[in-house]
Amino acid sequence: MRASLGRIEVEPTYIAFAVSEALTWEFHARGDRISLTSLRDGQTLASEIVEVNARREALDQALTTDIWEVNPRGEHVGGYTTFTVTGGSFPYRGRIELVPRDMTRGEGRLFNPAGPLAEPGSLKHALGGSGPARC
Repeated sequence: MRASLGRIEVEPTYIAFAVSEALTWEFHARGDRISLTSLRDGQTLASEIVEVNARREALDQALTTDIWEVNPRGEHVGGYTTFTVTGGSFPYRGRIELVPRDMTRGEGRLFNPAGPLAEPGSLKHALGGSGPARC
């Protein structure tokens, strides 16, 4: 039996790994369902991050995503994420609100409803990083 390329669809899931001096990161992403014909014709495969996890071996700490409701909208991003940090001196949970801003103009900020605006990269701080982090 021979299938038509237009009827065969893929819906990819990705895991990308990153390593820094102190941290290892996992970025989980999911792609939209698309037909092989559309890919052959040059349509791009859109994907979005659905989970971010990190580990800091020196402190035996792990950060895991509990909820990831981050929604890119064109040039803007908004939503929230909740996370849990285990190990180290004290385990804790947190929530980060992403205020929709134009990310191409450097207006993106992380908002913590319990405190002031946090600098981008504050997840690194949550795992015991030192100094400001750049994302």
